[in-house]
Amino acid sequence: DGFGGVQAGNRGQFFFLGRSEGLWQIFRAENNKAWPHQLTFFSEGIQSFKVSPDGKLVAVEVNRKGSEHNPLALVDAQTGEWQMLFDPGNFINQGMIWHPNSEAFVFRSNYENSKDFGLYLMDIQERDHRTLVEPGGSLSAMDFSPSGSLLLFARVFSNSHNQLKLLHLDKNLEIEDLEGDENPYKSQGVFGRSESELFILSNIKSFRQN
Repeated sequence: DGFGGVQAGNRGQFFFLGRSEGLWQIFRAENNKAWPHQLTFFSEGIQSFKVSPDGKLVAVEVNRKGSEHNPLALVDAQTGEWQMLFDPGNFINQGMIWHPNSEAFVFRSNYENSKDFGLYLMDIQERDHRTLVEPGGSLSAMDFSPSGSLLLFARVFSNSHNQLKLLHLDKNLEIEDLEGDENPYKSQGVFGRSESELFILSNIKSFRQN
């Protein structure tokens, strides 16, 4: 009775959100099977999910009482077995982006001071995280470069204004500004097939026309 959030896995599989007993859960479908398989059975459903590049794992934002204070879990994409990865309590944890090697993902959280968001890298093997960008305002990760050495992220000022930045993971977490914060428009971007190829979508034209 509902579906959304389709993401590709491997071996012809894809994953999507579907309603089960009134809750959003993850379903897995395969090309050679007529009916999808329900992968998760969280008691309060899930808020969002992200499949790893190798298709073996799923990072999940688990719903908690309909609030924004959702913990993060890791789900096996084949068996549905899961482990809680990050549950600091009444804080916002979301926006998972997988590293290309499928061994870690970045997420944003305001758990350090309940106001400002930082960006954190969750190591799957260690089941632990480290800080990539210190909390400061509202930060949101967008994409890793193909090698995983660069992270595109944004500092968000409002719904119509953000500033794109690059985090150099191979250069002591050096941050490079791609736009000045004086430009009042909103942009988002993704990497192409190389470190030097970046596609940016922006509302700068419509803003200037207005």
